Amino acid sequence: MESTYVIVWLLVAIGFFAIDIFTSAFLFVWFGLGALIAMIGAIFGIPLEIQIILFLVASLVSTSLGYPWARKRFKVNVKKTKTRDEEQIGTIGKAEKDIINEGEIKLDGVLWKAINTGDEIKKGDKYKILQFKGNKIMIEKVEEDL
Repeated sequence: MESTYVIVWLLVAIGFFAIDIFTSAFLFVWFGLGALIAMIGAIFGIPLEIQIILFLVASLVSTSLGYPWARKRFKVNVKKTKTRDEEQIGTIGKAEKDIINEGEIKLDGVLWKAINTGDEIKKGDKYKILQFKGNKIMIEKVEEDL
């Protein structure tokens, strides 16, 4: 009977490793390690109830320790895709109206409420987009080189 449990735990471990290979989640491998520990328990003739407890405890401990480590280690090189708003930060625009504290600017044909954080912006002056705050754009005047 113990050899059956060894085979079952080995198949469970292989299944978890296979899921992790196909998903690249670095999450299921830790359950596979728990299954291998339970398999070792089965090899030594430990009762099934204890094997299940070994599986659960080993999976919990290895997941709580290993998953954060693996995530930092292997997901570092994932390049973050900027949102449309993030790509607009630093963009220089030309004011269509005077903007003292608040005003409106057009960005890609859409009218936005703008908050001026710097000097007064006159019609025709250039401004730079600093950040987006909800449905408002924080801008400041750009001094033109003479």
